[in-house]
Amino acid sequence: MSIRALILTLPLVGCALGPILKESTQPMQQSTATSAIRTHSRLEPLDGREIVVIGTFRKSLTPLKKRGPGEFLGHAHIEMDGGFIVELGKRAPSEFESYTGQVVGVTGTLDYDPYKHARESNAEHARVISGPPQLHDIVSIEVRLCPLR
Repeated sequence: MSIRALILTLPLVGCALGPILKESTQPMQQSTATSAIRTHSRLEPLDGREIVVIGTFRKSLTPLKKRGPGEFLGHAHIEMDGGFIVELGKRAPSEFESYTGQVVGVTGTLDYDPYKHARESNAEHARVISGPPQLHDIVSIEVRLCPLR
């Protein structure tokens, strides 16, 4: 194999071996996380379980008025394949500096329908409440070497 061919295949090898190499250089952590999830269609059956969500780390804008653009109040979300988002809640400023715009894997516990209890309470204002899934009790955020596929 020529050197040029070897150089061209290195990103593919790194992409495939990246998670393996990372795990072997770090102390073992006890995690019950399932395989990495990249699409919305695989989320619902995993409600309440620890999972790894793969997507692009983004700032969330919070609407403070009925009209107009939202404002950034320190919240983040992961944008998965197809543009679907999973909210991460309020995050540290250092995370925005490190991860904004990058493909990351976030390990945490999934709440697929965070407003379900409010709607079931039969409060009149709660009937229309809905929103994207949320990841809470976040264990780790790691940059992924591979772009989304």
